[in-house]
Amino acid sequence: MTYENFMSCVSSENYRPLVGDEAFSLLGWYRINNENGAEIEDKNPYSFSTPVTQPVKLKAKWKYLNQHYSFAYDPIETYNGVLVSAVNATMPQRIDPDPNDPDAEKYADQANAITLPAPTMDVLSAEDYDFRGWRIVDENGAPMQQGVYYNSGDIIKVESQYADSQGIIHMMAHYELKSGSTLRPQVTLLILDANGGEVNGNGLPPGSTYVYADEEQDELYLAKQADNIEVRLKNYINNIVHPDSYLLLGWNKTPQSGDYIPQYYADAIIGIDRIDRDNNKLYALWEPMVYLTVVNNSSQSRTFTLDVLNADGTTYTDETLYINQYISLYDRRRYNIDYPITLLAGETMKLVFPNGSGLKYRVSGVYTGNKELFYVDNSGAEDGIYTSIYTSGERYTAEGYLITDPVGRIVNFRDENIFLPPPTDASTQSIPYTLMLVLAGAMLMAGRVNIKRNKNKKNLRTPKNKEGSL
Repeated sequence: MTYENFMSCVSSENYRPLVGDEAFSLLGWYRINNENGAEIEDKNPYSFSTPVTQPVKLKAKWKYLNQHYSFAYDPIETYNGVLVSAVNATMPQRIDPDPNDPDAEKYADQANAITLPAPTMDVLSAEDYDFRGWRIVDENGAPMQQGVYYNSGDIIKVESQYADSQGIIHMMAHYELKSGSTLRPQVTLLILDANGGEVNGNGLPPGSTYVYADEEQDELYLAKQADNIEVRLKNYINNIVHPDSYLLLGWNKTPQSGDYIPQYYADAIIGIDRIDRDNNKLYALWEPMVYLTVVNNSSQSRTFTLDVLNADGTTYTDETLYINQYISLYDRRRYNIDYPITLLAGETMKLVFPNGSGLKYRVSGVYTGNKELFYVDNSGAEDGIYTSIYTSGERYTAEGYLITDPVGRIVNFRDENIFLPPPTDASTQSIPYTLMLVLAGAMLMAGRVNIKRNKNKKNLRTPKNKEGSL
């Protein structure tokens, strides 16, 4: 029996002095076999319980104790740079730990890591291939563990013997043709129920058995999905429509609308598995677009009250349906309007009333400020966009009726009789400014703005004609 010393990932020399705080540990002895004149190293350590009946050559492998490791995932299957599977696939994160996370640390040897989700195949690839799993490969794409596959969420032990000289363990996706796939029992499906809407087949592959609508055109089937695969719901936004042009807000596990805050927003990325494949069903959450936006374009904070009334003038009491849309369509919270509302200078509040079409709104308060005049623009006035002018100490009111409309009603506070100029940097354009553009555009289209003055104040300057051009 002969022994050969080998320091992996460090040097091809048989021996060299340690440098600095370097430290090594023996990984094990690996048998070297002579096959047709070439030396082939076993993948697993040699077992000394094996009877020796002929000369055996063993090579020592060492672990560099100061090294830390990361995983590099490749969703495209190749070998020596040549495409193995005709699959086009992507994934949002390809390095683990995430290099964009400042708190992420690389793995120590023998640590446990969690396998990243399966890549997302395009429609044509998914028609023909199944994702079998992730394999540990060398830098050329050759598997380093025969018959071993890792799926999303699996625990994978970090083993330095599989790392390259940079401490990177390469994970490559492996795909199988559906016609001969060993993964067929591992597939699942997701059903997207239009829930009062209908499925629009535009953009779906004709005759597809992967993405298709049912006969009633009210359910979209995402079939033959690999277990634990990620599904990007936003890819199917244009395939689900509502006859009344309601907004597809997101998806729920039940058909009830609830509080109009979905369990999964329309642009969500979700994972599906085959554990409960018969219940992998989501229902569309449709929102009638009824909005009231209050914009404070004045130079000071404004405190006001908001009343919502039924057609007979009584108070509308279903307050659970008042939703404050904070930052974006997908950042919402329920809101209670029983108390006065304060908006800081430059702040905007957008309230959603899914069942509020036809209700009357009233925004009111008392103007207190250091400007001579205070302007309130109201897009919900009976005869168009109405601007009321007030002086300090006067009570202001803006009221109208809520409608189903993508923009909705807008109430705007300002203390100058001009619209704000656009920001010098386009990237700084704010929601208030955008809403002001909408309001100004509506005024120009209407061809007039109605100016209302307080009859008790004779010193207010108003146009000679009630209808004036902007």
